Amino acid sequence: MWAMTQKFRMRSGGVNVVRWAIEGGVTERGDLPGREWLRTGIGRTGVYTVSHARDAGDFVLLPPEVIADRRPGGASPFSGATWKDPAMTTAHAVRAATIEDLSDIRRLVNDLAEYEQSADAVVATLEDFRHALFPDGAAPATFCEVAEADGAVVGFALWFLSFSTWTGRHGIWLEDLYVEPEHRGSGLGWALLSALARKAAENGWARVEWTVLDWNAPSLAFYRSLGARPQDEWTTYRLDGDGLAHLAAPREA
Repeated sequence: MWAMTQKFRMRSGGVNVVRWAIEGGVTERGDLPGREWLRTGIGRTGVYTVSHARDAGDFVLLPPEVIADRRPGGASPFSGATWKDPAMTTAHAVRAATIEDLSDIRRLVNDLAEYEQSADAVVATLEDFRHALFPDGAAPATFCEVAEADGAVVGFALWFLSFSTWTGRHGIWLEDLYVEPEHRGSGLGWALLSALARKAAENGWARVEWTVLDWNAPSLAFYRSLGARPQDEWTTYRLDGDGLAHLAAPREA
């Protein structure tokens, strides 16, 4: 995408850094313990690319306002700002969902189910989502953030509160995270997760957790690049359908 014009080495904070001067900006790569990071600045406005994944092929695009020190101990980088992609043609934003977003959320849920090869499993209706996210006369127990590109909803993160008896604190359980394929690599997936991390930190909640299909290699690499750790020692169980009905039935004397 950009022509490389110069390459030199430097040290920054005890980290070996390789920096390339490119047309209109600088690319910087450094090795951290067990990971690699890459940062690209383009021009004065500073559109950046950041990746923590040593083997990830897709880089996460971040706005200049959210770039923070990516070394251990760096500040949380999410700022809630809008930003543009490298071509400077698309405005991106992440915000809380409103009732007007319900049809888009339902559409994206269908798209996610299709991607996960489970389209037939989706039976939730638009009214189900309205009742969960925007109940009449009651506080919701389910929440959603949406990602926009030029004002169109192209991604979402649907979540609810969990609780840990070990920490004595709530956490966030991320039920679904999805960004349309044509908008992946724009930083929207990162921004959705960062928004949840910021919400947890601001409320004193202990963690953000989610599940991912074991064959979904791009997502696995992406989550590891954020510093998330797989809980391989745990196995998820589910009770539904006939099993749920059987266990719920009164036990015969």
